[in-house]
Amino acid sequence: MEAPGVGTNEHVYFAANHPEAAWTQLPWVTPDMIQLSRQMRKYFTGDLTTQVIGYPRFPYGEAAYLRAQIARIACSTSISPRGFFAADEDGDEENPTFAPAEEFEAPTAAELQTNEGWCHHRRFILNKHGRMTAPAKPAKEGDDGDEEEGGGDEEPEEPPAALASLEEDKTPTLKKMWIFRAVPKGPHAIITATNLNWPGAFAVCKGKKWANIYVGFGHKYLPGLFTPPKPPAIQNEFKATFDPEEESDPLLEQTDPLPKQEKKGGGDDAQDGDGDGDGDGDGDGDGGDDNDD
Repeated sequence: MEAPGVGTNEHVYFAANHPEAAWTQLPWVTPDMIQLSRQMRKYFTGDLTTQVIGYPRFPYGEAAYLRAQIARIACSTSISPRGFFAADEDGDEENPTFAPAEEFEAPTAAELQTNEGWCHHRRFILNKHGRMTAPAKPAKEGDDGDEEEGGGDEEPEEPPAALASLEEDKTPTLKKMWIFRAVPKGPHAIITATNLNWPGAFAVCKGKKWANIYVGFGHKYLPGLFTPPKPPAIQNEFKATFDPEEESDPLLEQTDPLPKQEKKGGGDDAQDGDGDGDGDGDGDGDGGDDNDD
């Protein structure tokens, strides 16, 4: 997983069912939690200690499932007026940090009602890795690192640019990702940006003040019925690899399932039982007569 304070674990989250109830710290999120949460659709019960029953199996509990959904929603819907944040020049290029710009001019209401007036101030989660940054490949023995750049099994996923505009938000199920409104209309309007891919995610702005909020069920927009992923393929039947003409079947050596001690200890009882002539021991009516002879 990404280290605390970096990427998807940049912030610490707490959860409670009521503002006056005890707040519980949610666990750090791992790539496996995010990848599994993308394949399932389960409503929350409110009990952070309960199991998430469904397919595929989510073995981490509801607290981890909630944390994974928060990471997905926050990385997809955290937007701010363009120009409010600026990338830190001294920060890491792979995981840049943003800080409020010193010279920020408040955009007009007309500018905030377009995709160009907003930008993402958090990095997206990579589809292949479930992280904001791709993990480093482990070095193989005798590898000097020259082949890693040239020939890889697959091309690395290119994340969107930092502070990307909302124009780059695309999804196959929706024609547009954001809609904008002015409430109320006029010079003192508050501009709202509504995310259609995550119903319940909003951004509001007036002048230099803005905020993000989400109130929903924690799931993406679904145009139709949810279909769980297919189970893995059934394993093929066992095929023997030995040659019957040259060697014997190794499975035939295990013909007697009883241990030797148990077989010796029950030998007398078996003979007495067959001597009654009922044939119960062998399943054959002649078994008793053979033992009597």
